[in-house]
Amino acid sequence: MRWLTHLGGARVTIGIGLVLVAAGEQLLGLAALFALTSSHLAVQVLKRAVAPGPSVRREWTAPGID
Repeated sequence: MRWLTHLGGARVTIGIGLVLVAAGEQLLGLAALFALTSSHLAVQVLKRAVAPGPSVRREWTAPGID
C-alpha cells in the first residue's frame, strides 16, 4: 500500500501535469501545474508568516521554577 501514498507525491503530481501538456491537453495540464505551484507558494508564505524559526524557540520551564 506504500505505492498509494506515493501517488500524491511531487513526482507523480508534476509528472501527470506534464503528461497532460504533452498529450495535447495543454489547458488542463497547465491548470493543474498552476494550481500545484500556487498552492505550494501559498503554503510557503503562510509557514514563514506563522511558524517561528529555530532562533525564536525557547526551552520550556515549569511555572514557578527559575
